[in-house]
Amino acid sequence: MPEQLPIDTAKSLVQAFDEKNWSTVWSLVDWRITYDEIPTRRKTHGIKRFMTIMQEWGAAFPDSKITIRDTKVFGNTVIFDLGWSGTHDGPIDTPGGTILPTGKKFDISANMLIEVVEDKVNAITHTFDLASMEKQIELTPEERAA
Repeated sequence: MPEQLPIDTAKSLVQAFDEKNWSTVWSLVDWRITYDEIPTRRKTHGIKRFMTIMQEWGAAFPDSKITIRDTKVFGNTVIFDLGWSGTHDGPIDTPGGTILPTGKKFDISANMLIEVVEDKVNAITHTFDLASMEKQIELTPEERAA
């Protein structure tokens, strides 16, 4: 696989999420995608659950923006160093209940490892500074424990 294809596919996915263009996100992802969100301990398999998580983030932070600061590629795996910012303007569903919007802004660092097979995203491992996000959007201790 030419090196540029995984980079282009991964960048297209990040851009589609940034624009909340869910049909494009869907079209770029393999139906068997594995998604591992390290800070929240959410690990999923399959496009429907992946899309649900992406749309939950999009609804909770509708103005969120992602900046790709650096890119590394190893075969069919792309690693992005990201900046992620936005405003907590929508509810967040958690196992402990729904966290209501705070209207507060956040600006954090993140990393995303994206595996591309042929022209589809097959696996994503996502890490981000959840503690800083929670502090910046001023979640209460009760909301953090949820």
